[in-house]
Amino acid sequence: MVPPRDESDRNGIQRRVGIFLEALSRRFSQIEMLHIVPPDERFDDPAGLSAAQSEFWGVQVRTFLIERDDWRVARWEDHGLGLFDLGRQHPYRRFTGKAVVGSVARHLDRQPDFIFVDRIEGMLPLLQLRRTLPPVLFDFNDVEHKMWAQSWRGTPVTLNRLVRMSKLPALMRAERQAVLASGAAAVCSDLDREHLLGRGFGGGVVTVPNAVALPSSAPVIAPEQTVLFLGSCSYGPNAEAAARLVKRIWPLVLEALPAARLIIAGAHSTTLDCAQAGVSGVEFRGFVPSLASLYAESRVICCPLLTGGGTRLKLVEAAAFGRPMVSTAVGAEGLAFEDGHDILIRETDSEIASACVSLLRDEMSCLRLGSAARSKMARLYDVQAVVDRVEALIGKLCGVL
Repeated sequence: MVPPRDESDRNGIQRRVGIFLEALSRRFSQIEMLHIVPPDERFDDPAGLSAAQSEFWGVQVRTFLIERDDWRVARWEDHGLGLFDLGRQHPYRRFTGKAVVGSVARHLDRQPDFIFVDRIEGMLPLLQLRRTLPPVLFDFNDVEHKMWAQSWRGTPVTLNRLVRMSKLPALMRAERQAVLASGAAAVCSDLDREHLLGRGFGGGVVTVPNAVALPSSAPVIAPEQTVLFLGSCSYGPNAEAAARLVKRIWPLVLEALPAARLIIAGAHSTTLDCAQAGVSGVEFRGFVPSLASLYAESRVICCPLLTGGGTRLKLVEAAAFGRPMVSTAVGAEGLAFEDGHDILIRETDSEIASACVSLLRDEMSCLRLGSAARSKMARLYDVQAVVDRVEALIGKLCGVL
């Protein structure tokens, strides 16, 4: 991943990586971060990059940039050799070129005591080396083959889809190799773990849930009839969900509650096509630095995701702030929130709109759902408890009690 520059870059992936970094900092006195970046990625102060990254993560790190190989993959390679080797496919080819693999090898020559790898792209150079490695903790984040298959659900069978489907075995093979090369492979939920175990990925898969810090108290339920969607809209599934909410669900809410407001917040939300549609009662906030104030003015959280992988940090965060949530099953997939108890699971546009309207009209239901969600979040998704679990896992992989 590209090194984050400021707080606007702190998306769900960054926050998950932060959990592992904090755990690593408890076990090791020095952490080196390798970032495989595009050739045109430039930083104003390369010399101060490590200091800036240490400040961002809250952990002392030395930061190194590896320029990836961004040439265009030939069609014969992508659709030929790529059927058998993920490293030959676009866009994964950029992580397996000689320059990237050679640079990673030189860092390994420094004989690190432990390696943490973020996502399959980061694992590909290590798999190319075929050498003995120190203990490795590999984080799937999203199980990509599952996310690919999920994105095709309900879509027409086209030539493009068939071509992409033909590449799926190579992706699964690389993911399986990544698990076998690791002491442990982390996923976001027990659901993802069961999915991998059921497909023969071995017993090294462990669950490390996404987590957030629990605020000392939840803000009172907002008196205004306000719905919030929060998420980085550079991520395709978030952009798709925001457009669905604005164009298809929100007009149904306005029919029942003409004074209601919808807030779409998160990085890149102001650049969405639907931001130019002029739909009544909708505000596009972009990146919001103060989440506490954003949740304080929001009565209901809506997450109408249709596709996506991992678990939704936005829902864990909403629960931490004691906010009632309306989500699709995909949006809440992998989380322990139960329909009717601490979340409302709805699928169709009309069902989601109806659930939002019901909560906007009923403060007591908002309090009940929000309180139950916050209580469950505190038990299962508090960040310090998860960091403790990761630290123990690292110790086990290193043979230290």
